[in-house]
Amino acid sequence: SRSNLQEDWDYSVLTKEETDTRVQRKVEATIHRERALAYAYSHQ
Repeated sequence: SRSNLQEDWDYSVLTKEETDTRVQRKVEATIHRERALAYAYSHQ
């Protein structure tokens, strides 16, 4: 789809290190959010 091509272009202008950092941050944010939700759920 067109949106995927746009994302690919956005990443292509970044260095590999920048791309890796962004991916890592996204993963960490997801893990953090899931942990926070799990904690809140278990302490209701």
